[in-house]
Amino acid sequence: MEKTDTRPPFAASGGIIPLEFRKIKTPCYVLDETALIKNAELMGKIAERTGCKMLLAQKAFSNYDCYHLLEPYLAGTEASGLYEARLGAQEMPGKEVHVFCAGYREDEFEELLCFADHIVFNSPSQLLRFGKRAKQAGKSVGLRINPECSTQEGHAIYDPCAPGSRMGTTRAQWEAAVKMHPDLTGLLDGIHFHTLCEQDSSDLETTLAAVKVKFGDLISKVKWLNLGGGHHITRPGYDIARLEKCIEAAKEEWKVDIYLEPGEAWALNAGFFLTTVLDVLQNGDTRLAILDGSAACHMPDVLEMPYRPPLLGAGEPEENVVTVRLGGPTCLSGDVIGDYSFQKPLAYGDLLMFGDMAIYTTCKNNTFNGMPLPGIALLKEDGSVEGTPGEAVLTGGEASAVVAEAKVTREQVRAKNKETLQEIIDNDTLSEAQKKEALDQMVAMTDLSEKEVAAETLLASKGFAEAVVSLSEDSADVVVNASELSDANRAQIEDIITRKTGVAAENIVITPIHTEKVKSEKKEK
Repeated sequence: MEKTDTRPPFAASGGIIPLEFRKIKTPCYVLDETALIKNAELMGKIAERTGCKMLLAQKAFSNYDCYHLLEPYLAGTEASGLYEARLGAQEMPGKEVHVFCAGYREDEFEELLCFADHIVFNSPSQLLRFGKRAKQAGKSVGLRINPECSTQEGHAIYDPCAPGSRMGTTRAQWEAAVKMHPDLTGLLDGIHFHTLCEQDSSDLETTLAAVKVKFGDLISKVKWLNLGGGHHITRPGYDIARLEKCIEAAKEEWKVDIYLEPGEAWALNAGFFLTTVLDVLQNGDTRLAILDGSAACHMPDVLEMPYRPPLLGAGEPEENVVTVRLGGPTCLSGDVIGDYSFQKPLAYGDLLMFGDMAIYTTCKNNTFNGMPLPGIALLKEDGSVEGTPGEAVLTGGEASAVVAEAKVTREQVRAKNKETLQEIIDNDTLSEAQKKEALDQMVAMTDLSEKEVAAETLLASKGFAEAVVSLSEDSADVVVNASELSDANRAQIEDIITRKTGVAAENIVITPIHTEKVKSEKKEK
């Protein structure tokens, strides 16, 4: 009998790999609806008791198909730039959209003003360059500060208060800027800081003391204070009482509205990553296993933080009988997830399940080395598993075939047209004008092919892993292996096609293909 794993990351699965999970093609993420709701309810109660406003930092969790689970407890979303701001505005209409970016682009700023409510600047120079425009557009303007109070250990690269950090404005930088531009102070509606990373409220308490010393006089002149993210609020053992004390003390001290923008806390321990063993080998004293899941592509924080994801039934190196180094299938030698120990050796075909895989995973995926993006499934409150709306259908083999057929047909037609044009180019009996026209058409066709690939790649990165884009000069046909598409899904696809191809939205035809539809069509025939 399979031994249960009692660690919090695996609580939602009952501490085992459920039978329903074993039917899913790997690699695949499984998001847990119940855990997301539980986290959201806890965050909502804190907001209710303290009067603070909770934001979702989309950089940590941007699975918008699950936003409706969090929305009742949210004041709004936090974005790192234009596209996250647009996502928050579109998926949570009526909620606040807050944006912080280390450096705003001139060519994007006007569009950003269409979505953002709060805009936070990283430096006095950025505030000077864009602040007046933001104020004139009716936006609330803030400055990110650096209180120069480091509370982190072991990963300086992720410490916003480390010496030489690019994040936030120190008091010395602010004083120097105000001396040259005294009107800067009048632009500010709020102050923002973000100094924590997966930390407890005791570190927030320490930071607030430093903030009071460095910037207390400035905060007393503004309307709001944003305490940033990095608060591990939903982690077992987190000191919620101390957090609430910090919030209430800040409100009392400065008479301001308080915002928090956690990311991880909303989706902590609310997801799994399923992956299959492709090979086992031995190099000297090191046992190795190659998985169809990749650290470099599917869990990049393993390499960047570093972060060690929990693995069901496995322990620390040497804790159990057999220690195995787990790595991905890419050609990158450093594509290593880590060393884990097991009660018995791994074998080809074994299914592994990592926990706490809802955060900084799907939103940070990449297709390095041609790695396909994993599937995304949702574990419902009733225990059933389904593909998330708008995503590739996990069990839709027949639908996949239709999509593949559409791509083959597109390539066949294009190959035949290129062959005809090449014959014209090579025909010495035709005029140079005729040859040039054929060559121009050939170049245009190649350009269309490149745009199709670019659009399909971006669609895949947004969850539409099986999509075929077929372009003509002024129109686009899109076939998607998806369940029924929502208006938001269609708008997202149209936006991608327009940006990558230049085709106007009214000339884009989107056709969702899914298993049920394919079967129905077969019956009719």
